[in-house]
Amino acid sequence: MHLTKVTLKNFGPHKDFSCELGHGLIGVVGHNGSGKSTLINAIYACLTNDFSRFENRKSGVINDLAPDDAPCYVEVEGCQDKTKFVLRRNIRPSSSRLTLGAGITEEVYRKQGDIEQRLIKDLGLTRKIVDSYVFVPQWGMFDFLSQTPAKRAEVFSYLCKTEQATALHKACGNFLSSSLFSSAVVDNRAEILTQIEETKSSISELESDLASNMECVLSEEESKKIESKLRLFETFEEKKNQIHCLEAQIVESRNALERLKNRAVDLVADRKLHLPYVITEQSLAYSKNVVKCHEAWLTASSSIESLEERIAIIEADKPSYRAPSADKCPTCQQEISSKKSEDISKAMFAEELATWQSSIDSREETLKSLKASLPAETYAEGHYELALDRIKNHESSSSFVMQAEAEIKSLKSQGEAVKKRLRIDSKSRSELVDAIAEESLIDYTEEHAEGGKLRLKYSQDYKDKCTFIQGSINSCKSSLQNFESLLKSLDEKLQEEKQASDLSDVVKEVRELFAWSNLPRLVSLANLKIIVGEVNKALENFDSPFWVEADENLSFVVHLPGGVTQPAGSLSGGQKVVLAICFRSAVNKIFGNDIGMMFLDEPTAGLDSDNLNNFKVMLETMSKAIKDDFQLFVITHEELLSSSFTQTINVCSHE
Repeated sequence: MHLTKVTLKNFGPHKDFSCELGHGLIGVVGHNGSGKSTLINAIYACLTNDFSRFENRKSGVINDLAPDDAPCYVEVEGCQDKTKFVLRRNIRPSSSRLTLGAGITEEVYRKQGDIEQRLIKDLGLTRKIVDSYVFVPQWGMFDFLSQTPAKRAEVFSYLCKTEQATALHKACGNFLSSSLFSSAVVDNRAEILTQIEETKSSISELESDLASNMECVLSEEESKKIESKLRLFETFEEKKNQIHCLEAQIVESRNALERLKNRAVDLVADRKLHLPYVITEQSLAYSKNVVKCHEAWLTASSSIESLEERIAIIEADKPSYRAPSADKCPTCQQEISSKKSEDISKAMFAEELATWQSSIDSREETLKSLKASLPAETYAEGHYELALDRIKNHESSSSFVMQAEAEIKSLKSQGEAVKKRLRIDSKSRSELVDAIAEESLIDYTEEHAEGGKLRLKYSQDYKDKCTFIQGSINSCKSSLQNFESLLKSLDEKLQEEKQASDLSDVVKEVRELFAWSNLPRLVSLANLKIIVGEVNKALENFDSPFWVEADENLSFVVHLPGGVTQPAGSLSGGQKVVLAICFRSAVNKIFGNDIGMMFLDEPTAGLDSDNLNNFKVMLETMSKAIKDDFQLFVITHEELLSSSFTQTINVCSHE
C-alpha cells in the first residue's frame, strides 16, 4: 500500500495544504515550527483516528485564524493492490468518511466501526502495525537492537501471531490452579461402609424389638370391645348417680312444699285478724271528712284568735296628736312660724292615722274572710279522735291484707312449680330405675372396669413405644440413605478426580507445548530466519559491506568483511540506520501485509558530521533501491540530505 496524496484544511499551521506523493525516498523538510511534525501526525491521525499526538485535544488542531464556520479536516488518498481509497477525518464538523474504489465500484463508509473494519480487511492496516512499523518515532529508530529478550519475545509473539499461544499457556496455568485441581478428595469409603453396616444392624434390631412390642398391642376389635363395656359401665354408674341426685331433689321439693303450706296457713290466720279493721269506702270517706272539717276548723280558729290579738295590739297603739314643741320643721329642723309648724304637725298626724286605719281595715277584712271559711258541718266532740283511729287502723290492716293476699298468691304459684318439678323428678327417677333394671351388668363389676382400663393403658403404652421405635427405624433408614448418597457422591468425586487428573496431564502437556521456550519460540526463530533473508537482500541493494544472521536470542549477529562478527548493537550510526531501515522494511513486507511505506522522524538526530555524511550516502543508495515499490518518508531539517531524496516536500513553501 502507498499514499498518493495528502490534504490539510485549516489544520494546525496549514491553512490549505495539498501535496501529491510518489514512490521512493520522500523528504519532509522545513525549519523548526514550520509544521513538519504536524503533517506526519495528521497522516497518523487520519489512518488511526487517534489525535492523542495533539495533546489529546482534537479541537486544538484547528487553525487559529480560520473562521468559526470554516471546515477543518485531513484527507489522504492511496492505493492498495490497485484498490484506490480516500480517507477523510473531519474535525469541524466532526465526522469520518472512507471511499473505496472509483466509478461504479465506489463504496462509501461513514460509521467509525465500518471504517475500521474496511481498513483492516481491505487495506491490511492495523493499529499495532501502524504504531510499530510504519510511524517510527525519533527515539524508536533503533529500539529493536536494544530490546530485552522478554520484549523481543513479546514483539515476535505479535508478529508471528503466537499471542494466542501465550494466552493459552496462561489459561492452562490458571486452569491447573483452579479449584478443580486445588483440593484432593478424601477417600473415606471404608468408614462410610462401616457406618452403613452399623446402620443396617441397628435397623434389624429395632425391627425385632418392634415385632415383640406389637404382640402386646390390642387389636382394634379387642380395643373397641373393652371400650364399649367401659362406656356401658360408666353409663350405669352415671345413671345411679343421677337417681341419687333426683331422690335428693324430690326430698327437697317435698320439704319446700311443706314450708309453703305452713306459711300460707299463717298468712290466712293473720289476714282474718286484720279484716275487722278494714272499713268500707263510704265509712272511710266519712271519717276522712270528719278529720278534714275538724282540722280546717282548728286552723281557722287559730288564725282568727291570732288576728284578733293582733288587731287589739294595733288598736292599743292608735296614734294621738302632739302639738309641736318648738317652731321648727319636724323633718329638716329649720325655724318656721308657729302656725306653719302646727299645720305640718297636723298633716303628719293625719298621714300616720290613715296608715294605721288602713292596717286595721285590712286585718278586719281578713278576719271576716276567715270566719266565713269555717265549716258549716259540726260533729260531736269525740268523733274526730274516733275517725282518726279508724283511718289509721284501716290503712295498716288494708296494707297487710293486700300483702298477705299477694304473698298467698305467690305461695300458690311456687307450690305449683314445686309440684311440677316434683312430678318431673319422680318420673325421671322411675325411668332411670327402669333403665338400670334393663341394663343391669351382673357379670361386669367395678373391678372388671378397672382391669379393662389398665389393659387399654398398657396397650396404648406399647403402641406409643412401637411408634417411637418406628420413628427410630425411619431415622436409621434416612441415615442409611444419606450414607449411601455419600458413598455414591464419593464414587462420583473419585471418578471426577481421576478424570480431572487425566485432564490435568493433557493440559500440562498443552501448557508445556505453548510455553514460550517451545512452540512460540520455534515459530519466532523460523520467522526471524525469513526476516534475516529479506534484510540481507535489502543490504545487498545498499551495497552494504556486512550481512546479518539470527541468533538463539532472536537478535542479530553482524558478519563484517574478513570474517569478523559482532552484535548488531555495536554497529556505527550510519550502519545502524541502514540495518534499521532494512529490518523495518522486511518486517513491513512480511507481517504488515506489505504496507509499503514507513515514516522516520528525525533519524539523523545525534549523528556527528562523519556519520551524517555516511547516512547521506546510504540514503542515496536506498533511493535507487526503493524508488519503484516503497515509500520512505524522512522528516528532517538537515539541508545536506535534500539532494538524496526522490521527492522533497518543503512545508514552508506550502504555507
